[in-house]
Amino acid sequence: MHVLVIPRGLYDVPTLPNQGVFESHQVAALRAAGHRLGVLSGGVITTRFVGRRFPYHRKELLDDVPVYRAYRRAYLPARWEDPRDAAAKTYGRIRPMLEDYIEKFGRPDVVHAHNLTSGGLLAKHVHDETGIPYVVTEHTSTYAAEADAAQRDAKVLALGASGARAIIAVGSHLAASLQRAIGPHIPVLVIPNVVDSQLLACPLGKPQGAFTVGGLGYLLPRKNYALLIEAFARADLPAGARLVIGGDGPELGRLSRLARSLECQDRVNLPGHLNREQIVELLREVDLFAHPSDSESFGVVLIEAMAVGVPVLATACNGPLDIVTPEVGRLTPVGDVTAFADALSKMYQNRSQFDPGEIREYCRLHYGAEAFATRMLNVYQNAVLGP
Repeated sequence: MHVLVIPRGLYDVPTLPNQGVFESHQVAALRAAGHRLGVLSGGVITTRFVGRRFPYHRKELLDDVPVYRAYRRAYLPARWEDPRDAAAKTYGRIRPMLEDYIEKFGRPDVVHAHNLTSGGLLAKHVHDETGIPYVVTEHTSTYAAEADAAQRDAKVLALGASGARAIIAVGSHLAASLQRAIGPHIPVLVIPNVVDSQLLACPLGKPQGAFTVGGLGYLLPRKNYALLIEAFARADLPAGARLVIGGDGPELGRLSRLARSLECQDRVNLPGHLNREQIVELLREVDLFAHPSDSESFGVVLIEAMAVGVPVLATACNGPLDIVTPEVGRLTPVGDVTAFADALSKMYQNRSQFDPGEIREYCRLHYGAEAFATRMLNVYQNAVLGP
């Protein structure tokens, strides 16, 4: 199967190497399954980079996958631009590249776009002009977090979905929200994200040392890392226990002040932004991974921790409800610091119940490359065959 991927926006550029990371993991999984892959990335260089250089390769091979990029600069906040207008402008940039791609690599069997209001609208332009069928995977956490968010964007979501052969959500709660917004004419499927295969190949077992709880993510209020710090301070853990929360974001200063106010700053480490190697190092050095978010469309960091054999503790918010089972961890009510602290204590006390090899195998079977590629092949085949 020849699959052309249209990411949500920017894709693996030097200035922002994590942009498009979910898409790149899917590309790797599909390629490993023997499919032909290409990437056509159109997006916006935001106002954050006004007056600054933003280098990127317009055409390159990444792991033998041809990647085409065409970006335009924005001089006003993205929220001020209608997604339909943005997609029309971006398609004008990527259309010549699409023609070049087809000339060099042949006509794709199917386009796999990401996010209905960005990649999905571009895929619809491609379909309207070339007839190539397309499917769309939706990742947007806001649609899972806010009850009426998808309804507010219903017209644009419905437009992106109108020509699609399949709509996919990464979690069941997100799927239900999308279904209400776009209507019943096309069922929304649930296919979870794929875990980074490199993590499944890492040696199991952490270095000897203090019991360590880990967290990882962009430090936003809705991620609620304040709850994790407070729960860690309350939990019945050994005196030398440590908490490490990797990631940057607007909450970093507040979280540092909270740790000081709870007099646990000597046991709480907030290292800020981490590159990919440092993320893997963090995951491999913790005994328990904690994810206290108020809302998630999926929760990739949970399956990344599971891939290296680490048990997980998460709040029962949307995405984690699909991921966390008794075999791999525990769930607590959203926003309940007492329950989270109690769960930290009990998971420490019962840590021998969680086998790293079994956690990894569960992750591989449910979120590994082979499982993802098998699910997607069925979707692609149905898309090519048509209604």
